[in-house]
Amino acid sequence: MQRKIEPRWMTDDGELIVRSKNQSTLSETSAAKTAQNMYRLFRSEGNLAKAQEYMQNINHAMQIAYEQDASGKCRTPSEIQGPRLI
Repeated sequence: MQRKIEPRWMTDDGELIVRSKNQSTLSETSAAKTAQNMYRLFRSEGNLAKAQEYMQNINHAMQIAYEQDASGKCRTPSEIQGPRLI
């Protein structure tokens, strides 16, 4: 079974590629900025495994944000407000 390849929402330099409103909102959070900085730090120190973990988490969150915008799903206030980076 082949694994689905998701689009990359972050460049190798750690810059986010924003294509939707939810992605824009997510990219401006302190958690996103911290995750980007951690990715850059691990990459610059040569810890590519840890850097890749951060890139995968960021790409996953950005993909969820993009899909939410594409689906036009209206969230209720009781739902989690968009994807969160952990």
